[in-house]
Amino acid sequence: MFRTKRARSFDSFRRSVLLGLIAISGLATAPVLAIADDRGSDEDWQPGLTIFMAGLPEERAGWAETEFQGFQDGESVGLPWSVGVGLEVASPPLFDFPAEPRLVVHAEFAYVLDNNDPVTSVGDPGGRPFVSPFFPQPISIEGQGAAMKAQAKPWVVTGGLGSQVEFELFDRAVYLRPSVEWMYRQDTIQSIVGAGEAEVLDGSGNCSPCRVLLIDAEREKGYHSLGAGIDAAIDAGRAGPMLARFFTTFRVYHILGDRKAEISETGTWELEDGSPSTRVPPTSSITGRHEREPVHYRVGAGFRLLWSPE
Repeated sequence: MFRTKRARSFDSFRRSVLLGLIAISGLATAPVLAIADDRGSDEDWQPGLTIFMAGLPEERAGWAETEFQGFQDGESVGLPWSVGVGLEVASPPLFDFPAEPRLVVHAEFAYVLDNNDPVTSVGDPGGRPFVSPFFPQPISIEGQGAAMKAQAKPWVVTGGLGSQVEFELFDRAVYLRPSVEWMYRQDTIQSIVGAGEAEVLDGSGNCSPCRVLLIDAEREKGYHSLGAGIDAAIDAGRAGPMLARFFTTFRVYHILGDRKAEISETGTWELEDGSPSTRVPPTSSITGRHEREPVHYRVGAGFRLLWSPE
């Protein structure tokens, strides 16, 4: 039977769209066309659940300045790990083609396990500085120093929209998913300084009484990121209508909007017993800035459980 010009044009359009999807995923057309014809095609929607573990490589920079510790800056490269679950749904095959291209949409929730990153630090700032009764000298006061820290909020939310194509590699079905990705996460930025000195300058070198200072300032900063991802999966087994696949994933993101967070805080000097200091100046301040690098990543692996009756 002869086909109309319009029908042939529509078929050509479908092939162009399909080849575009394959090109985005980095596949060559030859392996795709080599898929066995008897593999079959599941015409149903495929909802699924994912369980995964992922690392979140990221770079940060920061600086802090105080009146008595001076200016300090630093950089850090962190790799916090996370565990999470996700929900997804894959459409039926879009075209009658061996690669069985599908559209896939997913959302994931991850919990960050290691989320504390000291970007720059000098000394040992922490709690209220402690004056030893046996060594009442400024140099012996514990808890002195200044730091700029970043602590990731534990929950990370991600989502994406992409396609899935399959091909054969070493007689096994491989499922490749290129996608457009979104991520949202929050950091708690902390500037902290601890100091101690003599209340009365009498030339003895001792500080009895001593006065101490603790400034601990925090602010929260949220980041939206957009990027691209690629997942590769293989079948791991079947139990009734449930199909299990093992997958690996790599995603690269770029932060949208402002990446900087600034903190400026003033604290009051106190004597060891908590009473106000009478020495001038009675206050001191800390100023700091934290900045995330624009590009960050996610790498991980996990299992995908699909509802896919035979």
